[in-house]
Amino acid sequence: MDQLIRQERTGSPKSLASKLQISESHVYNCIDELKDLGLPIIYCRTRQTYYYEDKVQLNISFNIVNLTTKETIEIEGGTIFISFLAHSNMSGVNRFTFTVHSNKWPL
Repeated sequence: MDQLIRQERTGSPKSLASKLQISESHVYNCIDELKDLGLPIIYCRTRQTYYYEDKVQLNISFNIVNLTTKETIEIEGGTIFISFLAHSNMSGVNRFTFTVHSNKWPL
């Protein structure tokens, strides 16, 4: 989404939803979340695209911390497994899927 906004080629919200293979309401939610983070996102009805009002850089990072069994049980009441899958399609748009699996341990 960031790349399409940066290149000013998102299209309408409906078109963006189709490009990212998500619902139109999810597009609005994502845009709202990005705005809440301080990104100056504007929609131009004439050009039918979202764009950044100012030059910005979006950095996303993940930290992985190994937990002990005891810490895992205290936090979630079980073990958590996260699988990551990257998708790309013909238009070059990447989609990332995170799946959380939880195996609750008996107390």
